[in-house]
Amino acid sequence: MWLSLIDNPESIQSIFLDKPPLLDNVYWERLEIINGQDILCRLSFTISEMPEKFPKKWAKKNVNAIHININLTVAEVVFLELSNSYPNGVLTFEPMGQHKKIVFKREGKTVFVINSKWISIESVIGYMRDDF
Repeated sequence: MWLSLIDNPESIQSIFLDKPPLLDNVYWERLEIINGQDILCRLSFTISEMPEKFPKKWAKKNVNAIHININLTVAEVVFLELSNSYPNGVLTFEPMGQHKKIVFKREGKTVFVINSKWISIESVIGYMRDDF
């Protein structure tokens, strides 16, 4: 389960309880690579899978999408192939010794692979998306 590889899973757990969302239909929004003593990557994506029980403020706003921002600290970009392809795909997190492997694939083709020592959730934001 991908959530077990996150260093601070509480924000997702508090929303989804015992059923964390699947990441098999992710809308990849952004991958930011910040150079420094250690590489930091900021990954932003949106999912349409909703929790069984909505937070009250989300129900009032007719939320139908969840935007998640994740920080990958002490990261190594192993593979990155950008194209003008549609940004929907599958996001996976895998244990890899002391590190974690993050892979995004679209139609079976790998778009990026990042190894990271730490993965932390920066924010989880529910909103109304017109194209979902």
